[in-house]
Amino acid sequence: MEEYHHHFQTATSANPELSEAYIRGLFKTEASWRNMERMNEELEMSGDGYQRLQQFISDAPWSASALISDLAVKTSEFYASQPTYQRRDVGSILDESAHLKKGKQSVGVARQYAGVIGKVENCQVGVYASLVWN
Repeated sequence: MEEYHHHFQTATSANPELSEAYIRGLFKTEASWRNMERMNEELEMSGDGYQRLQQFISDAPWSASALISDLAVKTSEFYASQPTYQRRDVGSILDESAHLKKGKQSVGVARQYAGVIGKVENCQVGVYASLVWN
């Protein structure tokens, strides 16, 4: 985690403990129930932990795209450094998945085609990429 701390620093503060708590919360909380309240329960943050985590996610000026880019480069470098990497078939799998939604408060929710039910419905659609090798 330490090598990613610079992504969460601002001109006036560093937030390594909150960034680690946020990432731990993402891993520990069941995906279908993931929200700030559940993450706070899983993390057992004391005092104003819920408020600090909420402010970190909502107001802190860190760049998710810079973090994702850094992770992508480091993942690519890791695979390229593997001794058997050059002798294997490597490919990418791209797939979309729709998540049905009742309201319109989540980002990207609209009436659109949802492959999981085979018709147009109120949903979020995500595109997922995986690197695979044989």
